[in-house]
Amino acid sequence: MDGAERFIEGNLCVAVQYFVKHDTTLATLETVRRMAGGRGISLLLMQDGIEGARREDERRGVHAECGAAVEDWCATHAAAFARIKHRRLPRNHGTCGTAREIIDAALDLGDWVLFAEDDVLFCDSALDWFVTAVNSDVFAREEVWAVAGESKAFDARGAAVDPDRREADRTRAEALGLVSRYVLFDFLPSSCFATTRAKWAEFGETRGLPNGVRDLNLRCRAEAQRSLWPVIARCRDEGMHHPLGYSMMMRKGDAAAIAGKSVYLTADDLEPGAGFTPLEKTLTGLFTEWRAAS
Repeated sequence: MDGAERFIEGNLCVAVQYFVKHDTTLATLETVRRMAGGRGISLLLMQDGIEGARREDERRGVHAECGAAVEDWCATHAAAFARIKHRRLPRNHGTCGTAREIIDAALDLGDWVLFAEDDVLFCDSALDWFVTAVNSDVFAREEVWAVAGESKAFDARGAAVDPDRREADRTRAEALGLVSRYVLFDFLPSSCFATTRAKWAEFGETRGLPNGVRDLNLRCRAEAQRSLWPVIARCRDEGMHHPLGYSMMMRKGDAAAIAGKSVYLTADDLEPGAGFTPLEKTLTGLFTEWRAAS
């Protein structure tokens, strides 16, 4: 990106949206704190409002408790960030509407944003991945809108993984240098992604619609838009089966009806890699797992 704008930690705002999941929200924030490592990033937290929410009366108490816990966390860890801002919306905007609210606000604080929902756990080295990817020539292309932190590789989809198999996969991933590899997909991640002000202007309105995740992915396929994903995960989504989560609410508590995620190999398990190169394998569309192949 010679001559192009440089996106650095100092002009990044990490944006975490949350609602009522006290335990996973604080776990997410702890991984953000470790990832930040005193590197001068800004942090914006936004709690979706309770007024007009589904099961409003039932959840009002846990909503207030969750917001208070986050407020305490902010006071305790303010020194870890260049600045922390915490907003609690009075009215419910839904998951997609809140995402648009917080990303719009984050881009008033920084030149680029790393967005996460309240059940994403970051690797300690995740920030290095996002800085490298956002400054890459690949991300500079007009058809690439966002950088993911999750991966579709090494996901057991809820199945148990034998320790010997996990170690064999880890060794193979090291040998193939997968920690420095990326792939492009014709859909965008829903729970965590990084983007810039200019690129958000292209898709933010769609992402903020009530069915914004679906509508955005339909646009991606229709317009040949892409997102950039690591082969080795830099974060994990741990909230699919949380009893207070959106998925469980929509499925009325039927965990068996929800496809879980269980990535068993992340960047924290591997040595840091050098370079930033595409995977020598074409992977398009949705899939549940991928195994390294020579």
